[in-house]
Amino acid sequence: MTDDDDSDAASERVREAGSRHRSWWRWLLISFLLLATLLITALCVTTLAADLLEHRWGEALAASRDAVPAFVGWAALLLLFFGRGLTPAERLLPADRRAAREKQARAQREDSVHRAEQRVHDLAASLEALLSAGDDRADSQFAAASSPHLARQVAETTARLDQARQWLASARAASVSDSAEQPGPPEGRVA
Repeated sequence: MTDDDDSDAASERVREAGSRHRSWWRWLLISFLLLATLLITALCVTTLAADLLEHRWGEALAASRDAVPAFVGWAALLLLFFGRGLTPAERLLPADRRAAREKQARAQREDSVHRAEQRVHDLAASLEALLSAGDDRADSQFAAASSPHLARQVAETTARLDQARQWLASARAASVSDSAEQPGPPEGRVA
């Protein structure tokens, strides 16, 4: 499965999870809610205005209680259009989020392996340069013994190289265990 297949499948799941592209029947229901809310609001406003103009305070109070469905309709419309300020990435299903986290963790482990390999390579080259500097002085053991500074540099670089090799081994082990834990497609289904 390629990255293009992964992105196509993820975009399909986002669409199914409720993206901004609503189907026609949802738009029809939203239009009906808008129309009903507008009609109820218009009736309530005209009734309330007529009662207030004629100073019928009791009937105006009763008309204001009848305005509750209009408030509910407007609240529903506001929630539909503005309440879900989520981006498509935030609306991903929990399984998609877990897959994205696992993919990111896998990429971090691969990056760790790459950095460890680079560190081992750099330290090996550095150690080789130090030892070749000692070879220029005839015998490397004699040069290392005669120059405490060179001997200390060789010892420190060797220790750092050993640590880098251990880091590389543990990074590779984590990467291998990660690939071993990857589940295959469920049995009975074609991937």
